[in-house]
Amino acid sequence: MTEMAPVGYVGISPKCLLGFNKNQGEEISLRLRTDDLKGFRKYESIKKTLLHELAHMVYSEHDADFFALDKQVCRRTGDPNKLMFCKRCDGAYHCYCQQPPHKNISRGPYLCPKHTKCHSCRSNVLEVVPALP
Repeated sequence: MTEMAPVGYVGISPKCLLGFNKNQGEEISLRLRTDDLKGFRKYESIKKTLLHELAHMVYSEHDADFFALDKQVCRRTGDPNKLMFCKRCDGAYHCYCQQPPHKNISRGPYLCPKHTKCHSCRSNVLEVVPALP
């Protein structure tokens, strides 16, 4: 395992990797430092990236099999106190695995990614807003 040089800015640069798996685990590189090189990325971010790269030891492509394994590994190793449950399907999702990541569990009803997209055009739809007291 090696440290990956922090090239580019996460969420800004067109190409910015947080991890890389070469030859199904022959070498795994992780981006440990922050974009400004003044510190290290948060533990949960590094752990999530490592688990993602470990899933590439089984499936090299980002296909349905890969994402199923990645989700299974995340559920087994993640924080059970940070799970949000979809009000439509009872699917469980870590708050920090969302795009964008949530710091804490959402208040009120939560809809998983499967239930926040239009089935026809796949565009995002609004999440359910909790009612006022």
